[in-house]
Amino acid sequence: MATLLKRNLKVYFKNISNIFFSLIGVLVIFVLFVLFIGNRITSEVGKYKPEGVSLDGAMAYWMVAGMLASSAITTSLGAYSIMVADKENKLLKDIYVSPVKKSAMVACYMITGMIVSLIIAIITLIFGEIYALAKGGKAVSAIPALKVLGVILLSSFASNALMCFIVSFIKSNSIFTIISIIIGTLIGFLVGAYVNIGVLPSAVQWIIKLFPNAHAAALFRQFLMEDSIKSIRDSYDGNINFSEAIKNINENTAYAADSIKSLQGYLDKLIEYSKTVDIADATRTDFITKLSEYKGQLANPAIYTETFRNEIINYLTEQKAIFTKVEMDVWINSFNIQLGNVYEYNKTQAPIYAHVLVLVFTGVIFYGLSIFSLSRKPKKM
Repeated sequence: MATLLKRNLKVYFKNISNIFFSLIGVLVIFVLFVLFIGNRITSEVGKYKPEGVSLDGAMAYWMVAGMLASSAITTSLGAYSIMVADKENKLLKDIYVSPVKKSAMVACYMITGMIVSLIIAIITLIFGEIYALAKGGKAVSAIPALKVLGVILLSSFASNALMCFIVSFIKSNSIFTIISIIIGTLIGFLVGAYVNIGVLPSAVQWIIKLFPNAHAAALFRQFLMEDSIKSIRDSYDGNINFSEAIKNINENTAYAADSIKSLQGYLDKLIEYSKTVDIADATRTDFITKLSEYKGQLANPAIYTETFRNEIINYLTEQKAIFTKVEMDVWINSFNIQLGNVYEYNKTQAPIYAHVLVLVFTGVIFYGLSIFSLSRKPKKM
């Protein structure tokens, strides 16, 4: 078995065309993202982003996720070119009449596919990390990185099983080449790498979600973008009118008509801002009522004491934290859905374990079918 495995790996890496066809999907995604897709999608999902938030780093990792989900399929398929060549050259028949066990022969093809898939995935991940950092992204920390490696293993397992089953029916290199080109071209659509899934019609979204590697893509996006999204959340300082109002009070310890008028203007802007935030009606009503009271009280110079100023500052600081959290929660949830970082089914988000189960079941089922298909003795000996 070790001899067969070594031979398969040597044959694969010796043939440059095998490596090219394995990487074609990844290369297409990268080129299209850099030249066309990246700016368009960033613009679409960034329409309603909070002011001052940069998406460049996060979107770079979004692209890397698509590349990893695609490479799992294309590299697995490329690795099975050895099987097709063996069929076309009648080498499989020689193996069937040799002392080599059929199960060992099947296992060698599958292990070859797994090894090739893992190697290319790691290379893709390193390249993607460098690109994301160059675009201003935050380096993936240890825990998310381990999660990504786990998804690489799962996606390689599921992809190899699926591709092994498909290739078990292909008997000529010409047909294999055609199928490789078709899959390499379509794979970006099937994992949602060419378009943000959230803008597609629901029927199209369902079709994409039927493809196992689309679930791998969702996991890759969640884990690769985890640190970037956290950084976005931490860097957002809330609506600027909170800060300006607090600054105004701190700088004007004595009552001055101009500064009070300016402060009232900031409070008016905060009232209008509260109407745009998806927060509980009771919270919004209390906020508007309180700011309206402060506006009225500010008309009286006698009430503008240190105690009153501290009361307003404390209230605005407290409400800023509440509104900022709600605003970011709503926006990040919408951001994740639009990009396909999470999948919704009847308004319910699929948990991580659901994506994992899809990949595991795909791998187990198609590996079983592949073993059955490849273990059958050729009809013509």
